[in-house]
Amino acid sequence: MKNKADETKHVPDVFELLEYAYNLGIERKEKTITTAELLDKFNEIISVNHFPFVEKVLEIGLGDEDNYMLCYLFWKYLNGVYSVDLETAVNGIFDTVHKRFAYRKEILQNSHPLIDKGLVMLELKTPLNDTTLRLENKTLQLLKTRDLEPFILIKKKDNVILPSDIHQKKLVFNPLETDHLRKLNHAFQDENLQAIQNRLIQKSLPAGFTVLFYGDPGTGKTESVYQLARQTKREIMQVNLSESKTKWFGESERMAGKIFTDYYSYSKDCRMQPILLVNEADGLFSRRKEAGTSSVDQTENTIQNIFLQALETFSGILIATTNMAGNFDHAFERRFLYKINFTKPDLTVRAQIWKIKLPALTRKEHAWLADEYNFTGAQIDNIVRKLEIESILEGSTPTFSQVLSCCNEELIEKPHYRKIGFRA
Repeated sequence: MKNKADETKHVPDVFELLEYAYNLGIERKEKTITTAELLDKFNEIISVNHFPFVEKVLEIGLGDEDNYMLCYLFWKYLNGVYSVDLETAVNGIFDTVHKRFAYRKEILQNSHPLIDKGLVMLELKTPLNDTTLRLENKTLQLLKTRDLEPFILIKKKDNVILPSDIHQKKLVFNPLETDHLRKLNHAFQDENLQAIQNRLIQKSLPAGFTVLFYGDPGTGKTESVYQLARQTKREIMQVNLSESKTKWFGESERMAGKIFTDYYSYSKDCRMQPILLVNEADGLFSRRKEAGTSSVDQTENTIQNIFLQALETFSGILIATTNMAGNFDHAFERRFLYKINFTKPDLTVRAQIWKIKLPALTRKEHAWLADEYNFTGAQIDNIVRKLEIESILEGSTPTFSQVLSCCNEELIEKPHYRKIGFRA
């Protein structure tokens, strides 16, 4: 029985070409062919099959080994594997330990052409294993050739939230927050945003929207970003802080700068500017350490300087959230155009939230709960979720006494609440 790698070099589509190349790697790993034979067969098939995808790969100007690696990563991506183990990928190409070691070393030291050209990103997990390669967003644009369209599903990075994926949720805030969010919603409408940014550019002013949502936990900061995105039909690119502060020397600085280059690259593929969301921003924007401290502190200072510079010239939409604004470095405060304080809901707003969440209760019960429990919206959500669970398990509508029980369970310090005067 013929192996895929032994079949004719003329293939009907680029998908089969990539599959053929992938099978060559399997043969090399199983030691049935050498590295030289792998590259000869790979070069032969791409030289006789002039697909638009192949032409774009060749235009990049990589060497034979790197062209093969890129095609290997594309094949894995098309099959739903977005991060590829570095060791496995290298072993599929090289037949000597020396060549494998040299290739891995270049990649790990960020001196490899695939890294230099911004085609592939390295994901370092631990010093000894789980080091993976992932195609950069701009590289995936090579997939937009007509010969690959039948095989592509949907372009979406794993840290991107589409507006269509966000469920509508009615949020109620105190008057000041409501007014601020209304203005942002108005400004983020595409026609308005373009007009605002054009005016700012004409006045030689920064065109970016940098917004800080700060305040108590559970007051709706992150959910407000989601709803703004849904209402203005903008995608959200979320920042993973753990990825930007790795323990690898030199890698943290590169990851910090990459947050913004990834955002700008992804923005080019969006109909409207997406929102860059930095949750728990105090982890990045805290006060800088004094000179002469540890190497870890110096690395964190370097990361913060990268962010300060990037925010100074930012041209998109960035919203950062924090529960601990008091930890912010003053240099970061100045770089946020809007700073919106999310306070705990007042009595009237709490009653409105209870009415929205538990419409079966009476108006007096809503008012009593609002007066008795100084809850945030997130705490009320917790209570409603528990009541829904109890409703499913018990097969009945929760009683008011069950509501009270869940309210008291939500509090660590149990109150001695007064008797409800309006009940018999």
